[in-house]
Amino acid sequence: MMISSYRTWCFDLDGTLLDQQARYTQIYYDLVARLGGNPVSDYWSKRKAGLTELDVFSRSGLPLSNLAAYDRMREEELENVRYLKVDTPFPATKELLEFLNDLNMTIWVVSHRSSLERLSDQLVSLKLDKLITGCICTKQDFDSAENTTLALSPEGAKAASSAKAEALQKLGDTSQIVMVGDSPSDIVAAHLARVGSIAIPTGCHSLEMLEKVSPDLVCNNLQDLLFMISSTKV
Repeated sequence: MMISSYRTWCFDLDGTLLDQQARYTQIYYDLVARLGGNPVSDYWSKRKAGLTELDVFSRSGLPLSNLAAYDRMREEELENVRYLKVDTPFPATKELLEFLNDLNMTIWVVSHRSSLERLSDQLVSLKLDKLITGCICTKQDFDSAENTTLALSPEGAKAASSAKAEALQKLGDTSQIVMVGDSPSDIVAAHLARVGSIAIPTGCHSLEMLEKVSPDLVCNNLQDLLFMISSTKV
């Protein structure tokens, strides 16, 4: 993989540029309690150990009949401004984006969120907006009457990958595009779009889960990625 060949850098937001641990954890606790379940005490460590959100849900004392309600409420709360306020950039996020800007790279945020307005407002509040060329929100309306797919289901993950792939293909010469993400759907999207892929296990997906979808490159964190880019003659 020749990092120097990429001129358009696309980043997932949650878990890649922003640390969403506090938001995801609090939403899980709040929703399980709201539905009358018993939240596990170590939600994030279970997710990092490789358990999916569905796996953790099944250990929360709630019947399967509550899954659809949990899925729907979770999708709504993930973009609730009250929860978004607890997100923080990873330590090297700003430094990496500034470095890519200095190299005259094009930088896009490609996120499977639904509200471009809330995403943009969040970037402004975190003082990252001026470092990014543009943002794309790819989430389908899972609450529509025509679409009953659960976001947490394998079908939901496939929909996320397909939507991101379509977005990536519209950003120009695919040979010069790379997708950086923390989830399997980010890497699958890159494969579908025939662009480069870099996996970073800083979100809620384990390294093992990411390696199963064969990213072109795996970096431990954004700091490692910055070091690799800066060490490469561009």
